[in-house]
Amino acid sequence: MKALFYSICVVLSLPNLLLGLAIAVLQHTFVSRNPFKILLQFLEAVVWGIPAAALVVLALLVAGFFSASQRYGAFLSILLNATALTLVFVRIGSPRDLWEAALFVPVLIALTGFGWIAFFGFETLERTVPPESPPA
Repeated sequence: MKALFYSICVVLSLPNLLLGLAIAVLQHTFVSRNPFKILLQFLEAVVWGIPAAALVVLALLVAGFFSASQRYGAFLSILLNATALTLVFVRIGSPRDLWEAALFVPVLIALTGFGWIAFFGFETLERTVPPESPPA
């Protein structure tokens, strides 16, 4: 149950992380204004960026399956999502209407879930379950 909740939060944050990666790649690519250099830099960024992003997401998913590393994975996810969200807001701008703002709802749900895991953990659920009595 714990790993499932963590995995759902990772899946909800994927669009934000991929959009942040795409914006970073495109911003870095179009700085030079030379078509051949743009193509070369884009291919280099994609060849290095996509596998690195996939490894980070895979590491975040693996961190969710071990209770000792869930908090660390949640802190890293908060940091990555906040960075990607900042990059999106700086480059694209804030949402202009309600429908554009609705696109950020999954990211906000994921950030709330990661925040709950990182700061409170699952101990609050475990405290509500009464302990078993020792055998007599």
